[in-house]
Amino acid sequence: MKKIGFLISVLLLLAGCNFKNNELSYSKVELNSTKDEILEFVKSVEGENGIHLFQYEDNTMYVFLNGNIVEQGSDARFFSDFKVNGKDDTLNIYYDEKFTNDYANKTLNNRELYKINLDKKYENVIPFKNNDETSFKVIYK
Repeated sequence: MKKIGFLISVLLLLAGCNFKNNELSYSKVELNSTKDEILEFVKSVEGENGIHLFQYEDNTMYVFLNGNIVEQGSDARFFSDFKVNGKDDTLNIYYDEKFTNDYANKTLNNRELYKINLDKKYENVIPFKNNDETSFKVIYK
């Protein structure tokens, strides 16, 4: 009987060690340090400004914000304040888009890649630009 109790304890301990703490989180990713699949996605959409979504795995997605294309006579766009929020079956993605005429400023974030680690499966993913609902330019699965 002691052996069975010990075996059950060991199995529970091993199961606890393998338990993955799923928490909704995000992180900024450097473009030069990501996987080839992700770079392929970025290259496929880099000719169009806007927000682009790549559903990478069941629990991971990438968001690429592109403002790299500047039309002559227009201000350059850049991004700030990226965040995510899950509520019920909807994942909300928030970011701010700003404009400047300082084209030479190399510190502006006009191309940003974010990795989102999902805590569950979401039925809806809605982007918000400057707190206004917008749409994805490209959704890549």
